Amino acid sequence: MNSRPHSTVTALTLAGRTALLAALLAVTACGKRAAYSHFEAVDYRQWNRTDTLHFTAPLDTLHTRDAVRLDLRVTAYFPYMQLTLVARQHARVTGCMRTDTVTIDITDGDGKPQGSGSAVRTLSAAIPLVTAAGQDTVDICINHAMNRQRMPGITDVGITVE
Repeated sequence: MNSRPHSTVTALTLAGRTALLAALLAVTACGKRAAYSHFEAVDYRQWNRTDTLHFTAPLDTLHTRDAVRLDLRVTAYFPYMQLTLVARQHARVTGCMRTDTVTIDITDGDGKPQGSGSAVRTLSAAIPLVTAAGQDTVDICINHAMNRQRMPGITDVGITVE
Protein backbone atom coordinates (compact mmCIF):
# COMPACT_ATOMS: atom_id res chain seq x y z
CA MET A 1 0.00 0.00 0.00
CA ASN A 2 2.84 2.37 0.57
CA SER A 3 3.87 2.07 -3.06
CA ARG A 4 0.56 3.42 -4.40
CA PRO A 5 0.73 6.88 -2.74
CA HIS A 6 4.37 7.08 -3.74
CA SER A 7 3.40 6.25 -7.34
CA THR A 8 0.69 8.92 -7.29
CA VAL A 9 3.13 11.53 -5.99
CA THR A 10 5.72 10.50 -8.59
CA ALA A 11 3.10 10.63 -11.35
CA LEU A 12 1.97 14.12 -10.25
CA THR A 13 5.54 15.31 -10.06
CA LEU A 14 6.24 13.93 -13.53
CA ALA A 15 3.05 15.52 -14.87
CA GLY A 16 4.05 18.84 -13.27
CA ARG A 17 7.49 18.68 -14.82
CA THR A 18 6.03 17.86 -18.22
CA ALA A 19 3.58 20.76 -17.98
CA LEU A 20 6.36 23.13 -16.95
CA LEU A 21 8.57 21.97 -19.82
CA ALA A 22 5.68 22.37 -22.30
CA ALA A 23 5.02 25.90 -21.00
CA LEU A 24 8.67 26.87 -21.32
CA LEU A 25 8.84 25.51 -24.87
CA ALA A 26 5.68 27.40 -25.82
CA VAL A 27 7.06 30.67 -24.48
CA THR A 28 10.44 30.31 -26.16
CA ALA A 29 8.93 29.12 -29.44
CA CYS A 30 6.88 32.31 -29.72
CA GLY A 31 9.88 34.59 -29.21
CA LYS A 32 11.77 35.99 -32.17
CA ARG A 33 15.32 34.85 -32.71
CA ALA A 34 17.82 37.30 -34.07
CA ALA A 35 19.40 36.23 -37.34
CA TYR A 36 22.11 38.82 -36.67
CA SER A 37 22.87 40.99 -33.65
CA HIS A 38 26.05 42.94 -33.04
CA PHE A 39 27.07 46.02 -31.03
CA GLU A 40 30.03 48.32 -31.60
CA ALA A 41 31.44 50.16 -28.58
CA VAL A 42 31.67 53.93 -28.71
CA ASP A 43 33.83 56.14 -26.50
CA TYR A 44 31.05 57.46 -24.23
CA ARG A 45 32.92 60.74 -23.81
CA GLN A 46 33.06 61.60 -27.51
CA TRP A 47 31.59 59.86 -30.52
CA ASN A 48 32.97 61.96 -33.36
CA ARG A 49 30.64 62.71 -36.28
CA THR A 50 33.25 61.29 -38.69
CA ASP A 51 33.60 58.01 -36.73
CA THR A 52 31.70 55.47 -38.84
CA LEU A 53 30.52 52.23 -37.26
CA HIS A 54 30.53 49.25 -39.65
CA PHE A 55 28.29 46.17 -39.49
CA THR A 56 28.13 43.19 -41.85
CA ALA A 57 24.86 41.26 -41.60
CA PRO A 58 24.72 37.94 -43.47
CA LEU A 59 21.14 37.12 -44.40
CA ASP A 60 19.46 33.91 -45.50
CA THR A 61 16.03 33.14 -46.89
CA LEU A 62 14.71 31.87 -43.55
CA HIS A 63 15.56 35.01 -41.59
CA THR A 64 15.27 37.94 -44.02
CA ARG A 65 12.67 40.42 -42.80
CA ASP A 66 11.42 43.81 -43.95
CA ALA A 67 13.29 45.78 -41.27
CA VAL A 68 16.40 45.86 -39.18
CA ARG A 69 16.60 47.34 -35.71
CA LEU A 70 19.09 50.03 -34.80
CA ASP A 71 19.92 49.67 -31.09
CA LEU A 72 21.50 52.31 -28.91
CA ARG A 73 22.91 52.33 -25.38
CA VAL A 74 23.07 55.77 -23.80
CA THR A 75 24.07 57.22 -20.43
CA ALA A 76 22.90 60.28 -18.52
CA TYR A 77 25.82 62.22 -20.07
CA PHE A 78 23.90 62.48 -23.35
CA PRO A 79 22.97 66.19 -23.52
CA TYR A 80 19.94 66.13 -25.86
CA MET A 81 16.37 64.82 -25.99
CA GLN A 82 16.89 63.12 -29.37
CA LEU A 83 19.70 61.60 -31.39
CA THR A 84 19.75 61.67 -35.18
CA LEU A 85 21.69 58.94 -36.97
CA VAL A 86 22.40 58.17 -40.61
CA ALA A 87 22.23 54.50 -41.63
CA ARG A 88 23.71 53.59 -45.02
CA GLN A 89 23.11 50.06 -46.33
CA HIS A 90 24.61 48.20 -49.26
CA ALA A 91 23.50 44.72 -50.36
CA ARG A 92 26.47 42.90 -51.89
CA VAL A 93 24.57 40.55 -54.24
CA THR A 94 21.85 42.89 -55.53
CA GLY A 95 24.06 45.99 -55.38
CA CYS A 96 21.15 47.98 -53.94
CA MET A 97 21.93 50.89 -51.65
CA ARG A 98 19.75 52.72 -49.17
CA THR A 99 20.32 55.67 -46.83
CA ASP A 100 17.97 56.46 -43.94
CA THR A 101 17.97 59.21 -41.34
CA VAL A 102 16.82 57.82 -38.00
CA THR A 103 15.79 59.92 -35.01
CA ILE A 104 15.64 58.22 -31.63
CA ASP A 105 13.91 59.90 -28.68
CA ILE A 106 16.24 59.74 -25.68
CA THR A 107 13.71 61.47 -23.41
CA ASP A 108 10.03 62.30 -23.79
CA GLY A 109 8.63 65.84 -23.93
CA ASP A 110 8.77 66.09 -20.13
CA GLY A 111 12.42 65.02 -19.95
CA LYS A 112 11.61 61.50 -18.72
CA PRO A 113 14.25 58.99 -19.96
CA GLN A 114 13.05 56.54 -22.61
CA GLY A 115 14.15 52.93 -23.12
CA SER A 116 15.02 50.20 -20.67
CA GLY A 117 17.73 50.21 -18.02
CA SER A 118 18.85 52.78 -15.47
CA ALA A 119 22.52 53.83 -15.61
CA VAL A 120 22.77 52.79 -19.27
CA ARG A 121 19.48 52.83 -21.16
CA THR A 122 18.81 50.80 -24.30
CA LEU A 123 16.68 52.29 -27.07
CA SER A 124 15.75 50.99 -30.52
CA ALA A 125 14.37 52.18 -33.83
CA ALA A 126 13.35 50.16 -36.87
CA ILE A 127 14.83 50.95 -40.28
CA PRO A 128 13.77 49.37 -43.57
CA LEU A 129 16.12 46.74 -44.94
CA VAL A 130 17.66 47.45 -48.33
CA THR A 131 16.44 45.15 -51.12
CA ALA A 132 18.55 42.02 -50.70
CA ALA A 133 18.69 38.59 -52.27
CA GLY A 134 17.95 35.45 -50.26
CA GLN A 135 21.60 34.63 -49.53
CA ASP A 136 22.83 38.23 -49.48
CA THR A 137 25.12 40.09 -47.11
CA VAL A 138 24.28 43.67 -46.14
CA ASP A 139 26.94 46.16 -45.11
CA ILE A 140 25.55 48.82 -42.77
CA CYS A 141 27.38 52.01 -41.80
CA ILE A 142 26.18 54.28 -38.98
CA ASN A 143 27.18 57.88 -38.17
CA HIS A 144 25.57 60.43 -35.90
CA ALA A 145 24.17 63.46 -37.70
CA MET A 146 24.04 65.96 -34.86
CA ASN A 147 25.32 69.54 -35.17
CA ARG A 148 27.80 68.91 -32.39
CA GLN A 149 31.04 67.35 -33.69
CA ARG A 150 31.64 65.13 -30.64
CA MET A 151 28.65 63.45 -29.04
CA PRO A 152 29.04 62.34 -25.38
CA GLY A 153 26.94 59.77 -23.54
CA ILE A 154 26.58 57.01 -26.13
CA THR A 155 28.30 53.75 -25.16
CA ASP A 156 27.24 51.29 -27.88
CA VAL A 157 25.44 51.19 -31.20
CA GLY A 158 24.08 47.93 -32.55
CA ILE A 159 22.22 46.33 -35.43
CA THR A 160 19.76 43.47 -35.02
CA VAL A 161 18.04 41.57 -37.84
CA GLU A 162 15.18 39.38 -36.59
